[in-house]
Amino acid sequence: MAKVSGPTLRPGGLRITQRALDFCALPQGAKVVDVGCGPGQTLKLLISLGFEAWGLDIDPGYLAMAAKFGPTVQGRLESLSLSLQEAEAVFCECVLNLSSDRLASLAEIFKVLKPGGYFVLGDIFSLEAAGPKSQNTQNQAPSCLAGALSLKKALSQIEGAGFEVKLIEDHGQALKNLAAQLVWAYGQAGLAFLPYPRASCAPGAKTPKLTYALVVSQKAL
Repeated sequence: MAKVSGPTLRPGGLRITQRALDFCALPQGAKVVDVGCGPGQTLKLLISLGFEAWGLDIDPGYLAMAAKFGPTVQGRLESLSLSLQEAEAVFCECVLNLSSDRLASLAEIFKVLKPGGYFVLGDIFSLEAAGPKSQNTQNQAPSCLAGALSLKKALSQIEGAGFEVKLIEDHGQALKNLAAQLVWAYGQAGLAFLPYPRASCAPGAKTPKLTYALVVSQKAL
């Protein structure tokens, strides 16, 4: 997938990350945590811009790659390291949908942020009010779709965790572009890289209505 999406492994790449940074206008040297940092492209950007940035991931392979750009911590979103507290921003890009406990994850993010800190969420959301019906099986890898909520429900959870939503932007075109590029590069086999359960890619199956959105919220002062 990296051949098409680039090393960020997500729709829109660093363009949407930079949009969030522009909105938050963090001070030079601000402490920023990238949870689910993957191979470290957001961490690399944050370090290059002069932030005191940390990357967190559960995958040792990704951590080894990310460590080339800045400090890393192995851990889960549902239980963040105490060393990451007092952050001025937490980035969570294409990670929350994979969490085993969304509410616990939001509580952890709230905990590590200092008052006034920003929670930057970039993820896939369902355009269907009830959210998609997961068709994942026990033998199937976790899917971004399986954890995708409607934007309304996701915002309710974010606000319920104590955050005040400051920005909502739809970047669905970035998801469409990635899907088209994958099919162009790999043909029908490219569908295997999309965030859909395998069953939804079967001929005649109903394709879930999805979008990719940027949501920036803030912990009260």
